[in-house]
Amino acid sequence: MTKPINQHYVVAIGASAGGLEAIQEFFDNMPNAEQLSFVIIQHLSPDFRSLLVELVARHTHMKVVEAEHQQLVQKQHIYVIPNNKQIRIEHSRLILSEKTHEKGPNNAIDVFLHSLAVDKRQRAIAVVLSGTGTDGTRGIATIKEYGGLAFAQEPKSARFDGMPNSAISSGCIDVIAPPSELGSAIIEALNNTNSSKMLPEEPDEKELATIFKIIANAEGQHFHYYKTPTILRRVSKRMQQLQIREPAKYIDYLAAHPEESKALAHDFLISVTRFFRDKDAFSILETKVLPEILAEKETDEQLKVWVAACSTGEEAYSVAILIDRVLERQNKTLDVKIFASDIDAANLELAFSGVYPQTIVNDVPKDILQNYFTQKGKYYTVIPRIRKQIVFARHDITRDPPFIKNDLITCRNMLIYMNPVLQEKVYSMLQFAVNKGGYLFLGPSENPTSAKGVLHTISSKWKIYRKEVDIRPRINISENLSSNLKAAKEDNSYSKKYSESKHQRALWTDIRQSLLQDQGLIGLYIDRNFEVKETIGNYERVLTLPRKILNLNLSRMLPPGAGMAISKAIRHAWKTNKTELLHNIVLEKEDTTYLLQIAIHPVVGESDLTLVTILPTPAPASLQVVTHSEGAADPDYVSNLENELNEVRNNLQEAVEDLETLNEELQSSNEELLSSNEELQSSNEELQSLNEELYTLNTEHQLKIKELVELNDDLNNYFRSTDIAQIFLDSDFNIRKFNPASARMINFIESDLGRPIAHISNNIKYDKLMEDINHVQRTRKTVEKEVQLLEGKNMLMRILPYLTRDNKYAGIIITFVDITVVTHLNNIIRSVFNASQSAILALQSITNESGQIADFKISTLNRTALDWFSKDKKPLEGQQLKEVLPELLKDELLQEYQQVIAEDRVLQRDLYMVEKKAWYEISGVKMPGGLVITFTDITDKKRSLQKIRQNYAELNEVKEHLRELNAELENKVRERTRELAFSEERFRLVAKATNDALWDWNLTDDQIWWSESFNKLFGHSTDNMTRRKCIDLVHPDDKQLLTASIYGAINEGRNQWSQEYRMRKENGEYAHVLDRGYILHNEFGVPYRMLGSMMDLTALKEAESAVATNIAEKEFLAESMPLTVWTAIEPGKLDFVNTQFEHYTNMSFEEAVGEGWKRAVHKADLPLLMEIWKSAALEKHDFTCEIRLATSSPTYRWNLLRAKARKDDEDNVSGWVITIMDMHEQKVMNEILEEKVAERTHQLQEINERLEASNNDLQLFASVASHDLQEPLRKIHMFSKLVRDRHKDDLPDTTVVYLNKIMQSVNRMKSLMLNILNFSKLTANRGGTECVNLKDIIEEVKEDFEMLISEKNAHIIVGEMPALMVNRSQMQQVFQNLIGNSLKFTHKDNDPVINITATRITEKSFDAPSSPDGRWYKISVSDNGIGFEQQFKNKIFDLFLRLNSKDQYEGTGIGLAIIKKIVENHQGLITAESTMGKGATFHIILPTEQE
Repeated sequence: MTKPINQHYVVAIGASAGGLEAIQEFFDNMPNAEQLSFVIIQHLSPDFRSLLVELVARHTHMKVVEAEHQQLVQKQHIYVIPNNKQIRIEHSRLILSEKTHEKGPNNAIDVFLHSLAVDKRQRAIAVVLSGTGTDGTRGIATIKEYGGLAFAQEPKSARFDGMPNSAISSGCIDVIAPPSELGSAIIEALNNTNSSKMLPEEPDEKELATIFKIIANAEGQHFHYYKTPTILRRVSKRMQQLQIREPAKYIDYLAAHPEESKALAHDFLISVTRFFRDKDAFSILETKVLPEILAEKETDEQLKVWVAACSTGEEAYSVAILIDRVLERQNKTLDVKIFASDIDAANLELAFSGVYPQTIVNDVPKDILQNYFTQKGKYYTVIPRIRKQIVFARHDITRDPPFIKNDLITCRNMLIYMNPVLQEKVYSMLQFAVNKGGYLFLGPSENPTSAKGVLHTISSKWKIYRKEVDIRPRINISENLSSNLKAAKEDNSYSKKYSESKHQRALWTDIRQSLLQDQGLIGLYIDRNFEVKETIGNYERVLTLPRKILNLNLSRMLPPGAGMAISKAIRHAWKTNKTELLHNIVLEKEDTTYLLQIAIHPVVGESDLTLVTILPTPAPASLQVVTHSEGAADPDYVSNLENELNEVRNNLQEAVEDLETLNEELQSSNEELLSSNEELQSSNEELQSLNEELYTLNTEHQLKIKELVELNDDLNNYFRSTDIAQIFLDSDFNIRKFNPASARMINFIESDLGRPIAHISNNIKYDKLMEDINHVQRTRKTVEKEVQLLEGKNMLMRILPYLTRDNKYAGIIITFVDITVVTHLNNIIRSVFNASQSAILALQSITNESGQIADFKISTLNRTALDWFSKDKKPLEGQQLKEVLPELLKDELLQEYQQVIAEDRVLQRDLYMVEKKAWYEISGVKMPGGLVITFTDITDKKRSLQKIRQNYAELNEVKEHLRELNAELENKVRERTRELAFSEERFRLVAKATNDALWDWNLTDDQIWWSESFNKLFGHSTDNMTRRKCIDLVHPDDKQLLTASIYGAINEGRNQWSQEYRMRKENGEYAHVLDRGYILHNEFGVPYRMLGSMMDLTALKEAESAVATNIAEKEFLAESMPLTVWTAIEPGKLDFVNTQFEHYTNMSFEEAVGEGWKRAVHKADLPLLMEIWKSAALEKHDFTCEIRLATSSPTYRWNLLRAKARKDDEDNVSGWVITIMDMHEQKVMNEILEEKVAERTHQLQEINERLEASNNDLQLFASVASHDLQEPLRKIHMFSKLVRDRHKDDLPDTTVVYLNKIMQSVNRMKSLMLNILNFSKLTANRGGTECVNLKDIIEEVKEDFEMLISEKNAHIIVGEMPALMVNRSQMQQVFQNLIGNSLKFTHKDNDPVINITATRITEKSFDAPSSPDGRWYKISVSDNGIGFEQQFKNKIFDLFLRLNSKDQYEGTGIGLAIIKKIVENHQGLITAESTMGKGATFHIILPTEQE
């Protein structure tokens, strides 16, 4: 199982010609990956709408959309590039820009991949599919640079392999596979990236040597002397990507897969470069080095520069640009030749093009960018003048001869990857290849060995040197510099012989040094084309490099005379395969004459290379040339030969000069051809891009055409096969299409296509056809009419507008349907049936195989029958009665129908239809082939009779109920009287104990009663203290407010009133009072009494004032006063509660602050409090509220909450001070009297209504279910059975099937009604219980199912069963349903196995442990049937719920509901568990004794 991908990756799919098929195949096989998004970049024509979104959407479940500007990239979405846009991605959003119409290759894929790499980095994935050209190659390089993944289509599977091959040749591709496998490869790569697997083992020295040898044979690249840690890291990375841990297995894989050798070699070559890398270093090059080099050059003289390891060319172009700038400043013209070499062909191809992405603006100065680059879209191209100065060549600096006589050599940041041995060789080669006075430009971390005395340091930081003296190349021939040299060494027995000891190796080194330096020995390896492959020694003494065309052909690097002789000898050695020796070959060079001693060895080792050794010695003053003649030669003859030879030499020299002149002219022509070739190549790329777009568009159109052809074939076959006449007209009423069936109505022939419809004769008795057609054209509305043909057939003609996909009018459609039979039947029905107010149905009997009537087909019916029996008013003619009206084909009815037909007697009976909730009187008479049934609605009559019976029964029941209710009411009144007496005593005691002044105001006579607390609180006598006198004691400023408040509450019919005001005490002081009361109303809603209390808030007001003025005093006062105090900064958030609140609620300060205090408030009061609080905060005023607080008891007590808003100078609420006072006793006393009589009266009424409703419903249902509903079913079943049994042989097979279905449906209906009746009985009455052994019940059930058990070969295994107190019949019903279900829901191929066990448990829980003394038993019934999904474990017990259709398994969906009801009636529990396809288990818990 793969590890899920957690990060969001974006997959860019680039394709061109042939890409549509690859894209469809890719998404057909793409596994589900929730963390991936896809962006398709296809080369599309900007002039045509693309169908790519629609075509791709058919091959994936993901959402496919056309990309929009600034659209956020979402997971599991596919975004398609619009046909006229360029697309990029920034910050996970798609950025669209207008597509430039400039001439040039389409680079949309590269543009998007560059932006994707920058935006998503290692979460970027590139996929290159079929297409021509190289678009995408540069983009995947950027993807790999930022750590992303790159995939390419297997070129063999691509219709056009240009783009995949280009991407693969770049060496940046991680996986190459067909489109069908790329999706899985992406998922696998991401899982491997995200996984934490063990790192692969490191290869040892021997294994590394084997890897190097395989790469050398496959790619011709040698890495023996590269730094081992770097090599090991690259090998380990490749092994990890391939999930290979053992080096030996990787070596086998490497040998078997050449593409892996290429990928590994590319990884070894680290290509990191950019323009003007290390700007300070290039500044020194421009200001100091180049001016000195160019100052020593004469006009038109050649300047040679070698840029080694140039990668993708940025460094070579940087040097060329600097040279051009310095030449421009010096106003000098030189022949600039820059040799840029690299071992990677893919890099060289990119370098040769000179095209770079827009990101180079960060590296290239603005003025250079303007003068030396041309911008095309999102890319910059080096100007041709600079490009022509550079020759890019594939060159292995470790093996191939160097480019010599250079004025400047740059080799930056390559040697750091080599070990010291190889570094020394390359340093020696570079020092040799640069001219005396020339410059060597290395990387900042590279230091040339043995540079002292040879190189003068120009910049020690940037490693720029000037060569001071000439040296010979120091080449150690014992080094393993190439496979060829190594092979030669291995075959050299002399080396083997003298390499055995340390002194012998030293002797061989000294001899080699003497041969090379003292004797001047030169050694060469050449191939069969005379091309020099390896050199040793100072070959400049003998060989000369060509000046114009770099060609390392040995014969061209020697003077003509010597070259011809040596070439002849070499060919002779190849022919004879023997060593050739040449002595005293004369060579004149630079006014010096040498005699060459030459040895030619034809084959060295397995390399097929030829070894040529040359020993040059100065010629003596008197030159004596030794020839290989056997006898003495004639001097005159020799003189003549010499003269002829000189003449030939002169002629040859003239020919060579002519050839050189011709070669220069050819080179000039070649340059012109190269220029023309570049222009043609550019034009070819433009045409190629256009061809790709056209191919893509053509592919889309071909798919559409294929679909249209298939659709057209379908339509033609449909027209040909249908009997419905169809005619298509265009907007001018010309015939577009017609089918063969239409020729009966209109006299069509094939040549009539295109003719006006009005010119064609027809066979229709209707002369307004053209008027109807014109009407449809004008109104766009359908015309439907019945018409008659000349032959007398009736047709239904429909004329409707022809609408296009865009809902535009494009012509007319005319159809003709034969309705002759239908018209005839309709006439009969209209003439016979429609006059009757009863429903009349003419039924045609359908018999089964045995000739018995099993069903009826409705031949016709009148309008009344249609209104009564058709649910949606659709025609029922031709329908089978069992299908459309099964309630008319129950068992008893079917038997009676059969009797009517068989005995030719009249049917007369009443029928109650449950769905209609109506009674019908049925009359049936026989007719040929069936019978006619008349239904008369007698519902009103039945209801009247039923109502009389019900009223009489209800009267008796009500009398009994009233007698019981009266007795119960008398008992309740006596009980309430005692409670009221107790409540009054409690009220008196509470009134005495409370500090509040209680009052009772009779509004009728304006008399008021005061408690003793009134005198204690205010000092006034309660005698004759009316409400009016009390108002006179109120502070003048509050009097009007109080009066308006209390009388407003009374007049407005409110139930409660409260008001805060100041009242004068006996001593003249004013006390702050909170006065509140409850207003009682009589049965007419008139207020007649008020009960209330006065609370002295003076201390509270003083406390609030003190709290508001001083924080310290507030806390002290809050803690000391016997009140709960809160402070809040905003509604709902407290920042202080006093200790009184902590003691009161047992909630700590830390728990209460913030919003924790809400847990102490009753859930019913908290929403109202928060609503009042928020409203007060908006209106900036104080408020009061009554709430219930939880106490430490724990109980809830009523409290009065008063909140005062603290305001700042700008009248803004800055906080709240809240006090809470316990008022539970007052609240209880004030409300206790209101609740009594009304509450009990309401309860009695509800009880009486429920009892009446329940009794009525149960009696009605029992009556209907036991007789009225089952009676029709019995008759339908009986008559159907009679028809089937008597007429089975005379009936068609389908009729017998329908009769069987009728009987099955009747049985199901009877079972359903029986189960409903049982269920209702269970709800109404649990029944009596007795001690029953469950095993006896199970045995009885097994006997009931004996036949079914035998048929299905079922096995029922019953364990030990307990004896429990249960209702025997109900418990038998439980096991009958469970075992019946297990036998019903079985696999066809398996024998049913049912296990029934019982376990005694400790408690009423399915997880309870077993115990021999437990009070409960858990009974389990399990089977091996089809089971069900676990999500339905609770729903299966719902009424009428079925998990399978009745066509698969019979049943009513009530059985499990009955079981659950029975178990619950027995104080038990039931549950189920199952796995789909593996059976189900039902667990039942029952008590040992019923309570």
